[in-house]
Amino acid sequence: MRTIRRGFSGYSVADVLDNGKFGVFYEANYTDAMQLATFDEEWLNYVCAPMQAEAFTASSGSTLDVPVTITNQEDEELSGAIAVGASTQFSATAKSVTNLAAGASTTINLPVTVASTALGNQSLPLQFTSSTGKTSQVSVSAQITGEETTGLNISGQRTDMSRDLAVDPYAVGEKVPYSFRVNSIGNIAQWVVPTAGNFSPFAASPIGQPSPAGTCRYSNLPAGAGYTCATPRHEVTSNELANGFFIPQTHWTSGRVGSNAIVDEYTITDQEVDLVDRQPSFTVEASQQVAAEPALNSSPKAGDWISYEVTVTNTGNVRLSALEGSEFSIKELDAGESKSATITRLRTSADASSRSAQEKSKIATARNGDIKIQAEISQSIAP
Repeated sequence: MRTIRRGFSGYSVADVLDNGKFGVFYEANYTDAMQLATFDEEWLNYVCAPMQAEAFTASSGSTLDVPVTITNQEDEELSGAIAVGASTQFSATAKSVTNLAAGASTTINLPVTVASTALGNQSLPLQFTSSTGKTSQVSVSAQITGEETTGLNISGQRTDMSRDLAVDPYAVGEKVPYSFRVNSIGNIAQWVVPTAGNFSPFAASPIGQPSPAGTCRYSNLPAGAGYTCATPRHEVTSNELANGFFIPQTHWTSGRVGSNAIVDEYTITDQEVDLVDRQPSFTVEASQQVAAEPALNSSPKAGDWISYEVTVTNTGNVRLSALEGSEFSIKELDAGESKSATITRLRTSADASSRSAQEKSKIATARNGDIKIQAEISQSIAP
């Protein structure tokens, strides 16, 4: 009716206690863990509506109808729904049971989907939840067939997300706390060994060799299971602080439990992790002409050579890269830094008619990592 403990347990004994509660004394492992669980009827939250279903065989990733028979042993009608309980191996859309008379039984075909990670002997948990919220549960044996598959999903994130980077930015040498979540998408047990990355502690020795504490290795990850590694730290460099971010880069290996052979490898470049409250910005200003002025009393005309300077200033708090306008390109610009570019080109008819040099485009662009920004360029420069 209710689950006391998920996973392994050994011998157990149950009894009614003097205080009206129930007690279950059980082995939590085979060596040194004996546990006593106590509870009352309210916690059991049960409805007398036992279910039955035959053991079945299915393929990984398939969907099949499982006939489930439910019997109402209450003294009044029952309504509710039958669904799959907590499971990573099975799922189903709940099926309704409506106005089941006291003492009556009915059979519901439950469309059960078998996870692609399921394989071998499995247990399908079924749960009936009445309209009053009370429950009945049963487990059904299943034999799942299919080819062995391996695979991992790996993701990471900075763990001190409550830190206000506008008030408390990182400094050079400070260590950023980071965690990885590793989920199995295979249907067999796998070992996991990270071999390289810009974190410490993180990387481990190859499978079968001892590794220092704090690494993100896992020796026996069950099918469909996952784990979180929260020990890694990244030390901030001066170059990363100038950029305002760092990029997590890691390499992982995995294989079948019982074999040291590497089956899968993953090289992961994750999203940028902010080290400051990034506020990228810049300005572009065009100066007076510096050369190739027209002769005295002559009018500017199309085809004359003109030359002028454009000054680009990083007014933000992080380094900019790939700064580009219609007539200039600057590879990199640190916060607060300015660079000038001399532009020499032929005067256009638009320049001549306005008696000034017209910028071909009014917009310049720049980047800070994945952030792209733009700034308006001065429209003209007096002749």
